[in-house]
Amino acid sequence: MTEFHGPGGPLPHVPDDVTLVQFMLDSDHPSRPVRRVLQGNPWMIEDATGRQIGYGEVRLRTHGLANAMSSRWGIVCIFGPNHVDYPIAVWSIHRLGATATCANPAYTAGELHCNAAAKAVGLPLERIVLFDPLENSTSSYTHILQAEGKMGSPRCVWMIDMLLERQAVCIAHYAPIANVIQMAHLANQQPGPWEIVMLPFYRKHLRLVVIMHFMMFYGASLVVVPKFNFLDFMASSRGSSPLIPPSGPADTNADRVVPPMVVLLCKHPAVKNYDLSSIHAIMSGAAPLSPELTNQLSKILPQVSVGQGYGMTETSTTISFPQIEQKICTPGSGGRLVPGVIARVPGHLIVKGPANALRYLNNEQATNETFVDGWVHTGDEVMINEEMEVFIVDRIKELIKVRGFQVAPAELEGHILDHPDVADVCVVGLPDDYSGELPLAFAGVEFVDVIPKNPSGKLLRRVLRDRATELKKQGRLSRPPKSRM
Repeated sequence: MTEFHGPGGPLPHVPDDVTLVQFMLDSDHPSRPVRRVLQGNPWMIEDATGRQIGYGEVRLRTHGLANAMSSRWGIVCIFGPNHVDYPIAVWSIHRLGATATCANPAYTAGELHCNAAAKAVGLPLERIVLFDPLENSTSSYTHILQAEGKMGSPRCVWMIDMLLERQAVCIAHYAPIANVIQMAHLANQQPGPWEIVMLPFYRKHLRLVVIMHFMMFYGASLVVVPKFNFLDFMASSRGSSPLIPPSGPADTNADRVVPPMVVLLCKHPAVKNYDLSSIHAIMSGAAPLSPELTNQLSKILPQVSVGQGYGMTETSTTISFPQIEQKICTPGSGGRLVPGVIARVPGHLIVKGPANALRYLNNEQATNETFVDGWVHTGDEVMINEEMEVFIVDRIKELIKVRGFQVAPAELEGHILDHPDVADVCVVGLPDDYSGELPLAFAGVEFVDVIPKNPSGKLLRRVLRDRATELKKQGRLSRPPKSRM
């Protein structure tokens, strides 16, 4: 079977005797631009105030919070929007060898029993710590640091990443360390650090690794915005240059975005009111960016380099990275395989590399289906060309990706089947420029005579997905789903 190897090797040594936080805060590595990281750019910039936070402060606060938590908890869930103390909280948990899981702050009480739902699950209020204190609060991050901020002692354990997947993924500290080195080694072949990043930390291990670890490891300054708002995004992008002192002629000002943001950049009427000439690079991830959108964006922002990356939690994280030598990356490609990754395409993409996760937590069947003899079965149908560029053709797995969020069609089908007038249903993903995909339900009574299934009773989603796409082209959908911009 043909194997595709990520170019740019050999990969530098990946240390196996340090935790992720030790790698980030306590050690050097030949792939890291040390001057920039330790003496140059601030690691984070608080968007609302312009406050700059450097390596020294990050390391000090991580030590303090780790010690404060050491006698309190063994498993910690981080539930909140972007915050300058978010990375510090994650690394403090790792200092202790505790387990970190990062949750979407948009979760309802029914989806995540926390904060307002604490009483429902018997969680004492003193077990909830706030990033920013409320009035008369004594359970904030700052209060804990003031009361107990001493040095902690790091230990090496597994990290578990639950996030928006419906099951936990067990990831060794070695894996994200390896992935950071893979990206840094590639970037060193044509340096050009990035200096403004807008995506949320909690969303997917993709962003935890790429944004919170690689970007800071490589010397980028992260502009931390609690919640995405397009007009605020425009203002921050326009005003980022005065906030961030330049540290060399190779610097670029870049945004890491998802396709819905690209749609807004191409179509929102307010874009023309902003001077975005300081942006020189845009990297898109989390969902495929169509060639049409890539071309539209290059016309609106002609000075901008545009590229895509591709990865998943199970590969922790990046499988392919934007082609940094190209101004406009090959349209439709999800980037080029990173050094150290080996890929095969036996019907769908399977990959082997130093950053692969270990297994799913407490799910032997899913583990055996996805993690096979050192290979991760991605469930994505792809093409790989001679330049090692990856093109996503289709998803074999049933999950629908809506704005980068994974939506389980079976869960939607269950809710629809609760309606007494629905005899059968199948939910498929319908391609959409803004959201990537939108769920579309075929109901067995009203719209179709029968839901197609194979002889064993499994829903034939691809049959209906193809039909939905054709109906959309013909304008024959009874109520076509619409994106909300």
